Amino acid sequence: LSDWVVNGFQPFAVVEQEDFKKFVETLRSGYPLPTRVTVKNRVMKLWEAERLVFKVKLEKLVSGRRVGMTTDMWTSAAGRGYMVITVHFIDDEWRMRNAVLAFKRVLYPHTGERLASHFLEAVNELSPELVSSLWAVTADNAATHPVMIEEMKKLIRKQFESRVAAADDGTVVPQKAPEDFFLIRCFANVVQLALKEGRKDAPSIDSSIGKFRDNFKKTSDSPELIETMQSLCATLKQQFHKFELDTPIRWNSTFHMIDTGIKLKPALVELLHRIRNRHGGYCDLSINPDDPVCEEIPESVWEGLSEFCKFLEIFRKITVIMEAKGHPTLGLVAPVYYLVDGHVARAIDKESEFKTAGMIKFATAVQRKIKEYGDVVIRP
Repeated sequence: LSDWVVNGFQPFAVVEQEDFKKFVETLRSGYPLPTRVTVKNRVMKLWEAERLVFKVKLEKLVSGRRVGMTTDMWTSAAGRGYMVITVHFIDDEWRMRNAVLAFKRVLYPHTGERLASHFLEAVNELSPELVSSLWAVTADNAATHPVMIEEMKKLIRKQFESRVAAADDGTVVPQKAPEDFFLIRCFANVVQLALKEGRKDAPSIDSSIGKFRDNFKKTSDSPELIETMQSLCATLKQQFHKFELDTPIRWNSTFHMIDTGIKLKPALVELLHRIRNRHGGYCDLSINPDDPVCEEIPESVWEGLSEFCKFLEIFRKITVIMEAKGHPTLGLVAPVYYLVDGHVARAIDKESEFKTAGMIKFATAVQRKIKEYGDVVIRP
């Protein structure tokens, strides 16, 4: 029962639901179901046992090795901050291995000092030996992370001095405090920040993206409109593509949304035309003929967004490369950085294929942001 609750992501209270009780009674009459408190206690005991097994395995695997760790902050729907820490290393058979060390609640404010304290506390709770193996910490480009690393070095030094003082009882301690670890900036986050800067400096592109987003949202929220689009695609003999809305923190979601819109252009143009002109069967859809999203999309907008997707194509490819899990990607950062820098420079050049003023503004802003992070990305 406990395994089912854990593996099926079931709430502890499931054992007190009447329908569940009837179901269990049918399977085995008279079976004494535990209360949700008992289930919780059993699950926590399972977790403690598994955590101990994990600790022993991990210490054995990383013994004599240097490990990398990644960390990120996440805010829940309730506005609570959490820190996740993952360890990465290469085992005896040269396989990339990783494991989640902690998912920890962090109270505000999220200062570098507080993040350092929570980070080391989480690692030490599992195994202090991991601290001695630390080689690098990868995080996003928040201003708090360099402060966090420096504070961690101070705390580790104090931790080491404390362990040396206690070494008289036979405890084995490392010969020196591991202070040579460093911060690695997440290159994918640099790309995200650069493209965000581009949209801020190129309002014409941002406005065009906004129109697309409004249209896509209206359409994706209506099963009837989706079926109408599918019908139009069949009539026009073009492939239908599922509508994908973007999210602010993922630039590639914006790329996929615009790319999908461009692929659906003939059907989308025809749909809006029929709604505006009140063709039979198109007057009772969720998009009203007088709705602003129903306005004709100028050809200049289509051209601008087409250039936008063409410009972002290389970013899409390098993101796939840098997201690889089967091999290390740190050695790829420098060549990929120069590849991106060269691509952006060519886009700004007068002889480039990108001609719209909005696109040039976008590329110029991206170049500025990329260069801003150049030194810290290539020489951490």
